[in-house]
Amino acid sequence: KRNPIMAQQTHNPTRSNDTQATSVSPLAHESSPKNDSSIVMMPVCELTMSNVNVRKSKASKADDESLQASILAHGIIQNLVALPCDNGLYPIVSGGRRLTQLNALVEAERIDSGFLVPVKVLSESEAKFYATEISLTENVTRAAMHPVDEFEAYSKMIKDGATVEAVAQRFGKTQLYVRQRMKLAAIESVILDAFREGDVSFERVMLFTIASPERQIEVWEQVKNNSWYNDNQVRNMLKETALEPSSALVKLVGQEAYEKEGGIVTTDLFSDKVYFEDRSLMESLATAKIQLEADKLTANGWMWTNIILTRSYDESRGYLELTANKGQYKKTEKALAGCILTLDYKGEIIVIKGLVAKSERKALKSLQAEATKKGADKNKGSAEGDSSEGSDVEALESSYSAALTDDLKAHQLVLSKVALIDNPAIALDALYYSLCVEMFVSRHHGTPIAVDISDTHLEPTKGEFERNQALNEIEKRKKGLNLSWLEEDTPIKRYEAFCQLSREEKDVLLAFVSAMSFKAPFNQKDLASKVRSKISIDGAKYWRPDTDSFLKRIDKNALIEIARPVMSDAWLKSTEKFTKGDLVKQLDDWLNGRDDSLTDKQKAHFKQWMPMGF
Repeated sequence: KRNPIMAQQTHNPTRSNDTQATSVSPLAHESSPKNDSSIVMMPVCELTMSNVNVRKSKASKADDESLQASILAHGIIQNLVALPCDNGLYPIVSGGRRLTQLNALVEAERIDSGFLVPVKVLSESEAKFYATEISLTENVTRAAMHPVDEFEAYSKMIKDGATVEAVAQRFGKTQLYVRQRMKLAAIESVILDAFREGDVSFERVMLFTIASPERQIEVWEQVKNNSWYNDNQVRNMLKETALEPSSALVKLVGQEAYEKEGGIVTTDLFSDKVYFEDRSLMESLATAKIQLEADKLTANGWMWTNIILTRSYDESRGYLELTANKGQYKKTEKALAGCILTLDYKGEIIVIKGLVAKSERKALKSLQAEATKKGADKNKGSAEGDSSEGSDVEALESSYSAALTDDLKAHQLVLSKVALIDNPAIALDALYYSLCVEMFVSRHHGTPIAVDISDTHLEPTKGEFERNQALNEIEKRKKGLNLSWLEEDTPIKRYEAFCQLSREEKDVLLAFVSAMSFKAPFNQKDLASKVRSKISIDGAKYWRPDTDSFLKRIDKNALIEIARPVMSDAWLKSTEKFTKGDLVKQLDDWLNGRDDSLTDKQKAHFKQWMPMGF
């Protein structure tokens, strides 16, 4: 055990506080050497950093220089705390930053290695139970400790046997605060290391607490070098398969039923978000509940039912839809048709009735022909009888397949973006409306603009998308924007440079951003379609349908209908002998201006013709 009275230090040319070691009385674990008889004065050369010291992150250079100046001017005002002697050295568990700067001064020959420092040496029992706590107490109650050091220190104390309640009481924190820090300490080290280096924000780090270690790494690899991901996008990536209470599936099934079947519910310690982790279980429970309604429909005579859990508003695409009788169906109709059951955003079951699949269309036509032959009056007949007539089995058929319709949306979207750039007032109205709805209403109200601001992008599966000249036009417009402010090397400088732009330049930028965030319409009644209706889109100027992108994907009758308005009866009669391939080749030439034999009227028609929806 070290004698509390130390020998006088040898004088050196460098600065020294050469004096006899002093014994003073204790005041907690840290006090001034004048009032703690248990504190001894030790030379810097006998002190070393303990790995128990929780401070691992470096302070700023300015802070270090300030502390060095203080040491030179006033010495060490507050004592260090050390573990019992180990191989001739005393490991410091509290005061590590002071020791680091003392060593820096020794190395710079500003003080000598015998510079005396007030140190309280813990007993063996104190060292066992309180070393981490003492180090954490000092650093938490003093500014500038890096958050990661705090996370890890709290976590270590809990692992060493302390309770959350006890730790919270010792440091004057809530139990939630301690649990949050433990959760943060469990984040994968590569993410915490990036936080230490200032490469990621604390808000972004908190998001990773909601995911498994494996998912944390997967998402981190995607986002670490990509600054365009916002926090909402990262949160969704981390909880890619989880459901929130706002989900229609959750609203239909309910938390009680989900948990009764063993479903796991987790919470975000840093927000009020709740997550239902087992999507497959929730879907299974929802399907079973909807199936009860489907069974009632088949019992009532419908040929088939189909359950679609996520509503797309175009579920009936590809079917013939019975439209007569104002929703009242005859037995003969039901025997050929079915129903789709899906969910709206409230979790309520929606039933779409009277859908005829492709396999039953021949039978439907026979039924129509038979009804017409009978010449029955359209207002006669029982809703549940068999005396049907032609008007009672009228059908509307979707012209294009689901896959083709989806591909056409990609072309419609880029054309809409160009039109919105040309109509900034409409683009900005859509953006302002979207922002206000997001703030003042709720997420369930549709918006025509994706207010998290991302470049909405669709690409067709067939054909050469680059043939759509709207893509080139967008790039051309982008090059015309004043983006010089992006060349600044820091966010603050970029912001200041952006502020210097004129109001006109800012409006042009904002209109472009709004256009790039425009959503592809889902159906003719949604808000995106309403926005499109306000702008004039000359689609034929930028894109022409061709063989791969369109023509070979529609049937022979649809091909003939393209040409019918300007072709002679003789040509229409001759098509009976044409193969579909013959028609596709001919129409490709006509639609893309490669047949000079056409009349001016015919050329004008084919030059401007566009598929349905453009």
